[in-house]
This record gives sequence, C-alpha cells and structure tokens, in this order.
Amino acid sequence: MRKFVGIVSACALCLLATGGECALRVVTTTTDLAALTRAVGGEFVDVYAVAKGAQDPHYVAAKPSYIRQVNRADLLVYNGLELEVAWLPLLIEGARNRALTPGSAGLLDASEVVERLEIPRGDVDRSQGDIHPEGNPHYLLDPRNGVLVARLIADRIGQLDPDHAADYAAALTQFEADMARQIEGWELRLRATEDTSLLAFHRTWTYLAAWAGIRIANYIEEKPGIPPGPRHLASLVDQMATEGIRAIALAHYNPTRSGKALAERSGARLLVLPAAVEAFDDVAEYADLFDRIVSDLETVGRGTP
Repeated sequence: MRKFVGIVSACALCLLATGGECALRVVTTTTDLAALTRAVGGEFVDVYAVAKGAQDPHYVAAKPSYIRQVNRADLLVYNGLELEVAWLPLLIEGARNRALTPGSAGLLDASEVVERLEIPRGDVDRSQGDIHPEGNPHYLLDPRNGVLVARLIADRIGQLDPDHAADYAAALTQFEADMARQIEGWELRLRATEDTSLLAFHRTWTYLAAWAGIRIANYIEEKPGIPPGPRHLASLVDQMATEGIRAIALAHYNPTRSGKALAERSGARLLVLPAAVEAFDDVAEYADLFDRIVSDLETVGRGTP
C-alpha cells in the first residue's frame, strides 16, 4: 500500500510539473551522452549522468544513489566498449529494472553506430595493461561520432515516446545542421595543426587525432593504465628531442606530475584538455568540448606561449 501511494504521489508531481505529461527518464553513463540526449530530447526528457564531467569514467563507485536513478529509468544509454565495465553491471544488477534487460528497448549501447579504432589483434591479457578488447572507447572525442550517436538516441527515445517522435526528429535535424556548421569551422582552424606530433598520457585522444590530423607519437603510460617508470620517461625525453615533439596532451582527470616533468625537461607545451562535457566550467554542451580542444590545439600550431 505504501509503495502504491508513493507511485501515485510521484505521478501527481510529474503531471503538475509538466502540465499533464511525464518526461522520459533517461540515465546516461557519461556527461557526453547526457548532453547529446538533451540536445535531441529537449523538454521531453529528464536526463541524469552517472559519471560526472570531472571524473575518469573508467573508475566510478556504484553508489546507492546511482542505483536508485537506474531503477527509475525508462532508458539507460551507455558508452560501451567496456568503458564502464567496472561499475555499470553493478548498477544494473542492483537496480532490478525490468525495462533494462539485455535486448530491451530500454538499454542502448551508443557504440553500436561508430567505427571502432584500436581493436587489438590476437589474445588479450592483463600483461598488456588495461586493454579494451572491443576497441578504444573514447569515440565521442570525434564530433562526427557525436552526430551518429545523437541519431541513435533520437531514434530510440522516439520509439519509447512515440507521442513526441516528431519533436525528437526536428531537434535532431537542428542538431545535425548546427554540428555540420561547427565541424566545418573547427576543421578550418585545425589546418594549422595538421601533422603536429603529440605525446599523450593515455589512449584518450585516438579518435580526436584521427579526425584532426594529429599524430600521437607515444604515451606517458608504459602500457594502458600502467604508470611510467624512470627509464620510460627518460626514453620519452630523448624521443621528443629527436622527433621535435612540441606538445604533451593530458585529459583533465589524468595525473599531471609526469607530464609537467616531461614538459620542463623537453620545453614542450603541456595541454590539459577536456575529455568530457562539464570537465571545465566553459564546457557545458557537446560542441563546447571541441571549441575548447581546438582552441588549445591552435596554440601549438601558432607557437603561442
């Protein structure tokens, strides 16, 4: 009886707040996916992101508050490619939400529409570091993939909420047009950085580099997820001098100590780039992510101090 009263009360509040309509409840694993969902869902979706913008999405605690959000979700959109493998199964299991069973319309793997990069060949084991056997999961750092994922989300929320399918389609059309215009502008600005070589901390920037025409010469990590030792750092200094590597790119959640040390020893520019929406205060929307990244990369091309 108590549970029934709670459900009725929740529905009454929803009807009062929305003038007779309840928003589709969407939980996303990342802020990037949340931003894309809001872009195409607008006022008809209520979106909650589990991993916050400042967090490394590989490492998220399965908090009871997150489980409650997943329990109430009509749709769960996740990045896939094992980005959330350490915590998402715990949330789904704990939530016991029948709408989120494998193969159901309430569970959406956003990676299904992108071309995957860095799929390892042969057997994968822990000696190779934190390898993603299905491919690199950081595909939303190519804005073209963001458009593909927005289409996927718009289609799915249209299926779950057919009364507003036309609204979602119209919002998607506007988003696609806006992104096409902005991608053209970013690509023009990136011409100054074509063929620039970077040192990266982790394999975060693979998709960005493929889109932007940037070469990632090496990684600060000896292996994915494995911190560097003194010998590896010394070899990187030598490589940077030999190849003229002018910049070091860290994600906003990466530790900075080794990157700062390499920058000081080599004279290279240290870039701390946003790897997610809401990483910094000026990265509130998906397009803001690339405005900030492109602006930072331009400083390398211009040699700006």
